[in-house]
Amino acid sequence: MCEPQQPQIIEERVPTIEVSGKATRQQPPKAGVVVVPVSAKGPTQEAAWAKFQEVTNGLRTEVAEFGTVGNSMPTESSEEVSRGLRSGIEFTVTDHIEIEFIPANYGAIIQALVACGLPVSAPRFTYEEQSEVTPTLLGEAAAAAKANAEGIALGVQSRLGRLVSINVGPPTRRRVYRPLKEIDWGLTLSSRMQTFDSMSLVEDTLETFNTEVEVTVEYEVVEISTLSEVA
Repeated sequence: MCEPQQPQIIEERVPTIEVSGKATRQQPPKAGVVVVPVSAKGPTQEAAWAKFQEVTNGLRTEVAEFGTVGNSMPTESSEEVSRGLRSGIEFTVTDHIEIEFIPANYGAIIQALVACGLPVSAPRFTYEEQSEVTPTLLGEAAAAAKANAEGIALGVQSRLGRLVSINVGPPTRRRVYRPLKEIDWGLTLSSRMQTFDSMSLVEDTLETFNTEVEVTVEYEVVEISTLSEVA
């Protein structure tokens, strides 16, 4: 005799949705460099060089605690100038001196340059090639992904059920040009106004970088009516 055939049970698959979320933070620079033009004039070579040495020594003193002043390679020039009824030769000693610093000290570097009566130019920052992904950044991206999923589920009169999967994409680094005046250099209001008034910039923006990470989540979706019946 043939055994009675058992009824086939078809397990109903719970629908799911897959949604992504992103989070971004400004990547902190690891070091900075600012180039300072230094110039000194005098009626004689000795006077011009002495004044130049005085300015550079003052700069090194002011910056000593906050950065490193690079080697100086000045050049000398001369031109004939008129002084009232007499004319003579005026000598000029010039150089462009680099100051290296950690980003946290840039505000102090600016104040040192202003104290020396030297012009302030926009810095150049260097960044790590590898973008760092912190637990906080991952948490923000995951929260954004879940919020997006909840919004979609609510739109179809459902709620999120079990988390099926989560995937973290590789971090990306994006170049962002930020206005210089919007960046907090740790300056007082008066120093801030004096600083930007003294800046002669081709552009008033600074090249910075953002680190962006994307998290993709998959959730089961349960109809709200079904949840009500269970409750």
